[in-house]
Amino acid sequence: MDMSGTWLLLAAEAIAASAEAEESHGFGLNPDILESNLINLVIIIGVLIYFGRGFWVKP
Repeated sequence: MDMSGTWLLLAAEAIAASAEAEESHGFGLNPDILESNLINLVIIIGVLIYFGRGFWVKP
């Protein structure tokens, strides 16, 4: 393999490695309700609004 072939092989492997790193560390939305704690957040926010509404009302 000549010098340009070696360079192309190294470049291709670097691109593949960076693509794998982006997939495993990228930003994404989690649609699983139980895993994302969406139910817990709704319950806590609802309880805070219910019991905290007296603090927002001016006398």
